Amino acid sequence: MDVKFNASIKLDGKKYNAFDVDCETVKVDITERGNGYIYRRMAISNPSDKNSVQITQPKVIDMCLPCNGEVKLHSVAGSHSNWESFLSIDENIGVGQVYEMIPENGRSSDMNVSPFIDVTVDGKAYLFALGWTGQWRFTVTRTEDKVYISGGINNADFYLKPNEKYFIGSVLVMEANETEDAAALRRRFRQVLITDMNPLPKKLGHMPISHCELNCPLWGDTKTVYDQHRKAIQKANATNGFDSYWVDAIWFEDLFPNGVGNYTLHKNLTEGLNPLANELHKAGKNLMVWFEPLRVRTGTQVYNEHPEYLLNVKDNSMDILDYEPDNWVFNIGDDDAYEYVHNTIVRIIKENGIDFFREDFNMAPLAYWLENEEENRHGINEIKFINNFYRLWDELRAEFPNMLIDNCASGGRRIDLETVQRSVVLHRCDGGCGPRVPTKPVEIWNQNQSLTLCEYIPYQSASGWNTTAYSVRSAMTTGVTLVIDYANDDADDEAIKKVLDEVHHFTPYWEGDFYPLEKQSQATDCFIAFQLAKGDNGYATVFRRLDCKESDYKIYFKGIKQDAVYTLRLVDEDRNSTEKIVKGSELINGYTVTLPDPETSLIAEYLIMN
Repeated sequence: MDVKFNASIKLDGKKYNAFDVDCETVKVDITERGNGYIYRRMAISNPSDKNSVQITQPKVIDMCLPCNGEVKLHSVAGSHSNWESFLSIDENIGVGQVYEMIPENGRSSDMNVSPFIDVTVDGKAYLFALGWTGQWRFTVTRTEDKVYISGGINNADFYLKPNEKYFIGSVLVMEANETEDAAALRRRFRQVLITDMNPLPKKLGHMPISHCELNCPLWGDTKTVYDQHRKAIQKANATNGFDSYWVDAIWFEDLFPNGVGNYTLHKNLTEGLNPLANELHKAGKNLMVWFEPLRVRTGTQVYNEHPEYLLNVKDNSMDILDYEPDNWVFNIGDDDAYEYVHNTIVRIIKENGIDFFREDFNMAPLAYWLENEEENRHGINEIKFINNFYRLWDELRAEFPNMLIDNCASGGRRIDLETVQRSVVLHRCDGGCGPRVPTKPVEIWNQNQSLTLCEYIPYQSASGWNTTAYSVRSAMTTGVTLVIDYANDDADDEAIKKVLDEVHHFTPYWEGDFYPLEKQSQATDCFIAFQLAKGDNGYATVFRRLDCKESDYKIYFKGIKQDAVYTLRLVDEDRNSTEKIVKGSELINGYTVTLPDPETSLIAEYLIMN
């Protein structure tokens, strides 16, 4: 790489290059690796027997570039519970402008920003991915002839006690080569996450196709509960297409949300979850179970037995988003609290035959950290919390090497460089918690989220709520979750099998290059399209939205060899297919497809001929 990608830190108000700190009470450890990129991890410690000097503004990236022309920033917003999730962010940074990105209230991809950003300076692109699952800050400052780029923990003004040591963030930096623009750089970053930072357990090898059975309630007698789940599992097994059966927040006493903080199983689950696990394991499938260990509700088991492990705030004194007085943060940063929650989760996993661990976090923790700080230790609660959060996932992955971790925080609000290396995101937006949502069909939200987030992050997906091609193709990425009532005798097993056959055929392409063929739009009267390319083969999906008047759409395929010959297979909304032989030049110059009806889709798969 041609540019120096420095890091910095302030000690007692004086700024230092983080690589050159010489201080008795503060040691900065920086490790770097990468091929064609830099992956940097930064830690600090106090090796002395006295308190350290005051530490402020640690920046894992702090660099300066000469600049005589345009400065453009591209990123995506974080997760909301509405249509604004993962909207594209495009900014021109003018002379004298300071542009800052900070997430909401302590979760790394919450609301208006996410930590995956590329900046183009005088036509050359640089990509930055921050790894901190708390409150980070990324800043671009433009002067007449320079641009300053920095990023790291936002809330940091503390001293270290003797022998304290903490990880304080990471960054991945990529610099475009002479043939790359910003979009090509994003495609290369995607491949780094797939090849060098893959979170999938080797035994699984791919993003799971999950079945979420929301129609097996816990009311009724014990036999009814188990029979309903067994029936759903057996019928799902008959379609032979899913990898995991997802038990959501319905297994503990008092259920969701009031029972969060209870680790005793619901009274109707007298045999635990083992009957479900056994049924699944016989068919080679996996049991995935929902946990929310870092939030505790008033009156629950943890609240009553271990109040010393909890953080709260006084009457929303810090204006927390979606504040609820009965929500308490479980302070995993406390080592005794950590041991309690780690041991509890491991016990439940072992006792119930659980294969995949789904962790949710439905609250904003920042104010809870800040209001409980020690004097002159601003940010230390957050740092300890995030360090032990990573420790929990790392130790679970070490103890259960075939375990997949599903990262959920009110739907996709903790996505960053550190979490994507340890987990996948099976449910990227809580706005997808149903087949229809206010103002827009959920399919439009799913299409838009794929257009933007999939440029950066490969292992994330959404939910399909019926068996129509339009719904499932809108949700499908490297995987998909199907929320289908298998336990219903009227469920169409043949239709479900067709869905799963198609999903299994096309999802492997998502580990290739992703090309948005249209810009994200909330309009209901347009076409939306994107393309996947893996090697010489790939496919494009075209969606005709509900108010779109046109029926013809021209696909301009990317990554095609002009002189090659391809088999082009068109798969319509009814999953009927036709094939023809086409030249690469025809695909590059625009190939017209027809979608006769609104709210339908079409897949155009191309396969190079030898």
